[in-house]
Amino acid sequence: MEFSRKLKGLLEGRDGDSIVAHEALQTQVLEVEDVTIDGRTRRLEYPPFDIPAIRVELIENARIQFRSRPLAEHARKRFCIFGADQRVVENSLLNVPETYDRSLQSDFRLGEEGVTYIFLGEMLLHYGHMLLESCSRMWVLEHVKQLAGANVEFVFINSCQRRNAVDQLLGLVEQVAPVRMIPHNRQCIQISRLMVPSPMFIAVRGYCHPEQGNVLRNLFAPLAEHNRTADKIYFSRRKLSKKQRSLINEAEIEKVFTAHGYEVVHPQELSFGEQIGLYSQVRAMAGVEGSAIHNTLLAGKCEHLTVLNVHQGDPMVWHYQQQNICRAVHLDTTVVRTHPAFEIEGHLARNMPIITDTKAVRRALSGEGGDHPGRKGAGKMEKRELFSLVAAVFKETGDHLNEAFYDRLAKEDTVGAFRTGLESPGALASVKLRGETSLGRFRRSTFIGTIRMVAALKKTVNSLCGGHGKKK
Repeated sequence: MEFSRKLKGLLEGRDGDSIVAHEALQTQVLEVEDVTIDGRTRRLEYPPFDIPAIRVELIENARIQFRSRPLAEHARKRFCIFGADQRVVENSLLNVPETYDRSLQSDFRLGEEGVTYIFLGEMLLHYGHMLLESCSRMWVLEHVKQLAGANVEFVFINSCQRRNAVDQLLGLVEQVAPVRMIPHNRQCIQISRLMVPSPMFIAVRGYCHPEQGNVLRNLFAPLAEHNRTADKIYFSRRKLSKKQRSLINEAEIEKVFTAHGYEVVHPQELSFGEQIGLYSQVRAMAGVEGSAIHNTLLAGKCEHLTVLNVHQGDPMVWHYQQQNICRAVHLDTTVVRTHPAFEIEGHLARNMPIITDTKAVRRALSGEGGDHPGRKGAGKMEKRELFSLVAAVFKETGDHLNEAFYDRLAKEDTVGAFRTGLESPGALASVKLRGETSLGRFRRSTFIGTIRMVAALKKTVNSLCGGHGKKK
């Protein structure tokens, strides 16, 4: 109530005034049980980190400036807010544009007489980003509810259409105050009087505030449908797109979790309300790193998380967003390392299908500690199965030569593969299969080298024959 009173006073404030809702703090040390690719276990300690004060700042003649181009792998633009004096508003910082650009003319304005706008960030369609980033400033809603008769409107940068969970989220916000959706295809937006709450979650080199879980659970509570319960759940990706973080032995992994009392859940098959109701009851969650396990923020009773991580060379690195969540809520966490099923020259390892040692998962779930090696070759797949998956990756990327080449190898048609490779030997990609012996890799390398050598000889012979023909 004290902060709500201060917020009401801020409505009558001047440019640059701010009030603090939560003082700066430091998270606790996070200890994680780490299960390596070969099944060995160890304890990793993640040091505490600082979280700045959570506040609301009032800006007059605010200017929202977008980047001139999107960030590397994101289709959406990023932005930050400048004050009238051209200073960057720290509370708005997601990714800083190049600099304050004087040449940009405002192509969208908000400035109705007597209205104070409250900036809530960017509304994103992707579930994980919506939950973490689009909801990061929602903590201010409870305080705005106390401002009876206040002339305020919420502002979102609109990067998506209203549907699914996004539609329900916006419905909850609209119960507090009107919502303005600003199209994201703008260069510069001018707002006469803008309140900017600090985000409780920042993805890149950021943090998750310990209060963010409470904020989300209170926000979504009216949507909860309690028609399904479970004590422990495993988030399966088996029915999702195979383009990223596809666990190719997931059917086996599901059986391991089921044997340890977990219920397999496919979140996309549940309504948002069913998910909220389900997550509110669980004591343990597990799954491949990604959006599904971010739901630990909605699971107030959750005591343990098991993350099947996409392999990183550095043992201290796993999904940074989830790591920040676990640090914030001090969640007991086990990380089971996975490994790309294969590596393709010139392709990102994280986009490759992954495979997890079932023995390592059993060890993690049974709580066995100590430095014990896993069963050699556990989780290994037949070479022809892996070659089929390699061919599927090339099909998705439109590389028809390598698709056909590795499809032939999957069918053990070496003659057909040889003929296919001769079409463009220089374009053949090198592949390393998980669990393959050095001899196996040498044989395939030699096979590809032979194709290239034969192609070069044919080219030389054709050139010589062509030259003799001209002399005659």
